Amino acid sequence: MVKEYGFTNYIDIGNTGNDVPMDSLTPEERKKVAYALQEQVMRVSGMRRVTKTNSEQSERTSNTGRNN
Repeated sequence: MVKEYGFTNYIDIGNTGNDVPMDSLTPEERKKVAYALQEQVMRVSGMRRVTKTNSEQSERTSNTGRNN
């Protein structure tokens, strides 16, 4: 006899202590949660988000070997 297990993802929104099922969030709320989680992981790992301006600066630096 094989038992089937299910998983439900919960998240504490706003550090309120109330766990909310991810399935109950609207698509827009899920996007906001995903963005916030991604930002937190990036911050902890020492990474930063690259904007178009930063990207252009990086390309100029890598092409010449120095800042222009």
